[in-house]
Amino acid sequence: IRSDIPVPSINDNNPLVYRCAEPDLILCCPDCCNNIPIISIAWSEKGGSNKLASVSASGHVLIWDLNESTTSAKIIYSTEWLSPPLSVVFCGMGQLAVSFREKLIRIYDLATLTFVIEESAQRTAGMQVYSREGLFNGIFSYQQDFTLSGVHLTCGTCYIVLGSSKENFFVVPLANKHEVQLWDMCICPKTGAIISAGADGRLQVSLNGRLAAIGSEKDFVFNACRVVLTLVRKSEEVPLAKAVVLPLNDDVNADDSAECENEARFPPPQTNLQLCAEKSHLEFCFEDIKIGKTAISQFSLDLRTESLNRLAVSEPSGKLAICGGEAGLLIFIPCFLR
Repeated sequence: IRSDIPVPSINDNNPLVYRCAEPDLILCCPDCCNNIPIISIAWSEKGGSNKLASVSASGHVLIWDLNESTTSAKIIYSTEWLSPPLSVVFCGMGQLAVSFREKLIRIYDLATLTFVIEESAQRTAGMQVYSREGLFNGIFSYQQDFTLSGVHLTCGTCYIVLGSSKENFFVVPLANKHEVQLWDMCICPKTGAIISAGADGRLQVSLNGRLAAIGSEKDFVFNACRVVLTLVRKSEEVPLAKAVVLPLNDDVNADDSAECENEARFPPPQTNLQLCAEKSHLEFCFEDIKIGKTAISQFSLDLRTESLNRLAVSEPSGKLAICGGEAGLLIFIPCFLR
């Protein structure tokens, strides 16, 4: 971990190359996770940002305290887990939330690493969790089971916060809903707006008054949501050619031969960006144009170039979303509610 900016090294024969010095700090993984990829990482926003947590592909949750020791990590692991952990976030009151592939959320106490509470409800617990400690004490869960919203199956997100008593928590469903899958979400650090991106090509922003911020003594009764961006994939309309298939032998009757001649030849699937660029294009719409339309198919042989897979928000200024997806585009767009 270094705070300085790498100096570019320019060679006449090679393109621009950034050369980095050795890091000032190296966090060592225990032997059980050595040389195994890290699939999720979280940094605490409180206490001087001295705590770091991660999920290893081996199924272990690792926690470092930079004020204590960087050579050894605390480990959360149990052989009783039915599925591996996928993501981890810090939440209020010195706790750590871990989500599992089976759509289960467990919350642990950071001081003792003991299990506090778990949530596994169908419409609440998801495979991913997110938090914004500076604004909210709770966590946000997404990628849970699909629910019927209107006439389409959608995947949403919700806010989970622990109550005042033990084994008690509150759940607030949020307005962000996506077809096929909700891939990523984040919180604006300035406004507290919830921003989400999904496989349906939508970028949504919502604000819910029930989410009481830190230091607020009461909540408010309002819920606002709008679609900031919609990506639509338009394929070229190519007439289906008829394939003429000769009969294998003389015993095939005339009806079977005619049926073979009228068989439609479908275009090959667009499985990479080159084929997608040749046979389709993307339209950018700055509104929700899919209200009341036909539901998006859950399965596709073509590459979903309209899918938005990753999302971030500008930390210094807020209100600016940065998203990208299968099309290989990086999109910067203002994202807030008026």
